[in-house]
Amino acid sequence: MPNCTPTVLLTTYTTALAAALRENLALLLDGDRSLLDRVEVTTVNAYAHQVVTRLDGRAPSPIGDREERQLWQRVAQTLGLPWTEQFLAQEYRHVILAQDLRDLNAYRAASRRGRGSALPPARRERLWPAVERFTSLLRDRGATTHLGVCARAAELLARSAPEFGHVVVDEAQDLHPAQWRVLRAAVTPGSDDVFITGDPHQRIYDSKVSLGSLGISVAGRTNRLRINYRSTEEILAWSTGILSPVVVDDLGGEGSDTLAGYRSLLHGRRPHVEGYGSEQAEVAALVERVEHWIAQGIRPSEIGVCARFNLLIDKVYDKLAVAKVPVVRVKGNPGPDAEGVRLATMHAMKGLEFRCVAVLGVTASAVPFAREVTPAGVDALQHESDMLRERCLLFVACTRAREALAVSWSGSPSSFLPQAGN
Repeated sequence: MPNCTPTVLLTTYTTALAAALRENLALLLDGDRSLLDRVEVTTVNAYAHQVVTRLDGRAPSPIGDREERQLWQRVAQTLGLPWTEQFLAQEYRHVILAQDLRDLNAYRAASRRGRGSALPPARRERLWPAVERFTSLLRDRGATTHLGVCARAAELLARSAPEFGHVVVDEAQDLHPAQWRVLRAAVTPGSDDVFITGDPHQRIYDSKVSLGSLGISVAGRTNRLRINYRSTEEILAWSTGILSPVVVDDLGGEGSDTLAGYRSLLHGRRPHVEGYGSEQAEVAALVERVEHWIAQGIRPSEIGVCARFNLLIDKVYDKLAVAKVPVVRVKGNPGPDAEGVRLATMHAMKGLEFRCVAVLGVTASAVPFAREVTPAGVDALQHESDMLRERCLLFVACTRAREALAVSWSGSPSSFLPQAGN
């Protein structure tokens, strides 16, 4: 009997994407179980959780982003610190976890490249007790963070033999250094150990890395793809306008990338871009547009509808259901055979594609969303990074469309929207 132990780790960022990769891999390999069983398809976080559970003998309990912010707020208030909980959480994520800093001496010497607020030694000495208090509160709860699980998994894997001969990384632009360390430790070093795919213009989770510093050499080994096979040239050109005012760091973390020269071989209609006097009118117009697409022969499952927040998605769901249009939510992980228009938040659209896409609620208050943007007075560089991330999120949502794109809002439109359209 052949050995069915997986030799390839195929990993991506979200559960929905992992499910899509499994389905596509099965098609690519024509359902050959002997080959499929040699590939483990999962998210980085799920793999890290599996490693910690197996090697530590108990499953970790990661907390969510909201609870993490609440803990940092409690720490800041208890210690009377001059920093916001947002600043502390970002310092922990982008400096301490990113560089795997374990003590004050390491933190004193650490580079804070990319952080806008200077922290001389005395200020770092004042901040470090906040890190210790935060991790202590987590231990008291028997909890950790998702990146904390990754940090622990990387530590455990570093002490054992690599589990895979090859790792294929999808959506690489959004991986945090702690996640990269998991992947580096999971595979035997070699000339073809890690294959990486990603698009820095679709970075929506603010994780910037220097791959060389993590033991992953990409210098002289990269290939930039210039032809878009998913969207029409009209959709691509309009969506590119969302990012045209900004500069994007490349995947390796050593330079910048550009959309100059990117093109599509497909052609079609220009995006329909329109504002409405009320949200109710916007949703009503969306229902009519979906019905029109279906009447043209587009299957409901080939239509994607997204918005920044679930609240608007819920309203769309109700109105489509009343109109007798089949509808499902992407977060429910519907299979490829499930009939229904796909509804999702902008974040959940990552990696998906549809023949027709409608992006709703692109207002000045939703994109950018103030709560997700660091005030410039707190950290100017982080503010710029957050604003870029918000642009990328809208870019990702719009470029899920293959043939038709409709973008709408009620009230004031987002300042990120290009002026062209219709």
